[in-house]
Amino acid sequence: MKKMILDEQCEEAANDGCLDLIHKCFYAIDRSHRFERKSGRKFLVSKNPYMALLVKLYRFLSRRTGSKFNRIVLKRLITTRVNKMAVSLSRVANLMKDRKAGKIAVIVGPVVDDERLIETPKLTICALKFSEAVRARIVKAGGKCLTFDQLALLRPRGNNTFLIKGAVKGRTAYKYFGRAAGLPGSHTRTRTLQKGNKFERARTFGKKKCLKSKVKKRKEYFLELINYSIPVHDNTQHVEKNVDNASRNNPTIWTKQINVHTYSEGFQHSCNTKRASGILIAQ
Repeated sequence: MKKMILDEQCEEAANDGCLDLIHKCFYAIDRSHRFERKSGRKFLVSKNPYMALLVKLYRFLSRRTGSKFNRIVLKRLITTRVNKMAVSLSRVANLMKDRKAGKIAVIVGPVVDDERLIETPKLTICALKFSEAVRARIVKAGGKCLTFDQLALLRPRGNNTFLIKGAVKGRTAYKYFGRAAGLPGSHTRTRTLQKGNKFERARTFGKKKCLKSKVKKRKEYFLELINYSIPVHDNTQHVEKNVDNASRNNPTIWTKQINVHTYSEGFQHSCNTKRASGILIAQ
């Protein structure tokens, strides 16, 4: 029915000489607007009252001051919690060297500790959240931990500040995107269907975990053999292969052959096991 109506409209338009109407009849219905819209948040979704107050404060500052710094902080405050990435103390200390030494580091997100950083420099950091260890280290070094309402009083236009952002694609979820796994130069993770050690996981993440324990036990066994107190000279006896049953059942006979090698640093014993059919060592 719809096709008949469209055909009638097109015939009328062709008779009248209206080519634009024909174009709209055939092509306007296929147009999609979903790629034209602007994605991104405009308002805060979180129900946290403190975050709502900060958004209200920096929306006022961005409108009245016209500062680009306040607009950036407002945009980052509105974003999702996943996009408020954590930043380590070592990264902040590394970025605030040299010419940025007297500036305030501004991080819209949490600051976490890094035990690899031995000496903490004197820093002034403004962030949404500080871990207890980070706060203690900064205060002990003579620095300051500021909140965003304190920053608004000190630097309403964002002068003498330095914005720091965490790694956006540092999460595990982003490691599955990129150049296909297995191609040269690719560091992308594979999406494994089977989670067992015998399937794709064995090719992706290496050997089984149980092999580590086997290697460890084997290593401990040889270390125990090395640490035995063994007389160095005249402790071997060559015995013929056709040994009688009485000598086989004798508990004083060992079935281990021990070769002693001398090195410049000291003595090291390398132990090898053999069966009783070859060489037997008397205790």
